[in-house]
Amino acid sequence: MRRLYGNLKQADGSMALEYALMLSVGVVFVYAAIQIFEPGVGFTEDIGKPLVAYFQRVLTGIALPVP
Repeated sequence: MRRLYGNLKQADGSMALEYALMLSVGVVFVYAAIQIFEPGVGFTEDIGKPLVAYFQRVLTGIALPVP
């Protein structure tokens, strides 16, 4: 029983670290979304439209038929 409890105590730190890393990744994505898309306006001129054009080119390349 002591071994099981000891292993659980060791896992607490790694679980907290995983939670902190996932939270920081989420914050980065939310910040990027706010910078690219403005509610009520749509995609901004300087970042959004080139990003949309890039993804359209990627999707066009994926959709090309391969003989």
